[in-house]
Amino acid sequence: MKRRRREGRLSPTESERTARLANVIAQADFVWRDRDDARQWLTTPHPELGDRTPIDHAVEEFGARHVEAVLDAILHGLPA
Repeated sequence: MKRRRREGRLSPTESERTARLANVIAQADFVWRDRDDARQWLTTPHPELGDRTPIDHAVEEFGARHVEAVLDAILHGLPA
């Protein structure tokens, strides 16, 4: 936090992670159509994600793609 305040910007890795999480959060908001429901889903362990929360799983690129696939399945009425 001190480094960010001093430098005034995120590192490339931090920027990628922030963008990845923002995309997952936006997709969850779209799927659930309710911010509170989306937040609940993002912070509740999910069996398709190895009982990890979607937001924790989405920190890495592969995990984010997995979370997006689960959200797509939910959107299209498939078991997820």
